[in-house]
Amino acid sequence: MAQRNEGVTPSFASEFFGLAKNLATDITEKLLLMQYAEHPGSDFDRFCYTWAHAAVYGIGKVAFQFRVEGAQHQISSGRVLYPFNHLSGADTVFSGAAIEHRHLTEIGRRGIMESPGVGTFFRIMGAETIDRPERGEAASEDTMEIIEAPLLADRAEGLFASGTRTPGFMPGWPKRGFAKAAYDTQSRVVVSVIKGTDRLWDQRVTARFGHSMPPPRRRGESLAFMYRYMIAQRWEFNSIPHHNNGEYQDPLEPIINDYLGGELPLHVNEFLRAYRQYRKDHKIKDEDETDI
Repeated sequence: MAQRNEGVTPSFASEFFGLAKNLATDITEKLLLMQYAEHPGSDFDRFCYTWAHAAVYGIGKVAFQFRVEGAQHQISSGRVLYPFNHLSGADTVFSGAAIEHRHLTEIGRRGIMESPGVGTFFRIMGAETIDRPERGEAASEDTMEIIEAPLLADRAEGLFASGTRTPGFMPGWPKRGFAKAAYDTQSRVVVSVIKGTDRLWDQRVTARFGHSMPPPRRRGESLAFMYRYMIAQRWEFNSIPHHNNGEYQDPLEPIINDYLGGELPLHVNEFLRAYRQYRKDHKIKDEDETDI
């Protein structure tokens, strides 16, 4: 009787077919999840969206160990906002692929959304285009109308709370636009983070969702709402293990260490006093965070 050779490693062909099988399984799983998802465009757009995100989901799992944590916190119907952190351009496709059952209307700036190829792809995917405000300026009324329109239509919307890419950094103090949109449309907000997209070559990609938050009840509550969201988003981000490339930097570290005694305070007013003093001491000009 021939003896089994325990030392033989799997052949290239067996590894290839194993990956292909896993890819097909992952794509089929995503297609089944998305088969009844609503889409604001045509049937062709809906078909493209479903297959594109199924491909991202499947290829991401095989190539980048893409995984979704906390999917039970996603909201299956009605208006909901997913304000992600922003590490790289890959966030746009991975964040959409992480949403189960629903089409995610994503908000992107005009320079990217109107570029050849990439812009066409995202428009088919149902993305909306805005002009990003200049540094120190608040979003215009037209921009806020574009951001709020999908929410008023009871859709799920994704945007980036930081307003710009921050590779290598954990979430910091967010921009005020997402809180204003939540207040104006009375949309629930799901704590949303993504990690690893800025280091695809040596780290798995993880999208993680935390609890959902009710919108601010009054305009004056928006700063406290932003602060609670920031703390929750940072907690979810740090709950994802660091893998091959060390930890992410904290953009608030100098404020926390030099102005707040080493930890974030319980109340937003104390944080904002330190935040503004830090920016004043370092001659950093930006928007007035109280104007919301």
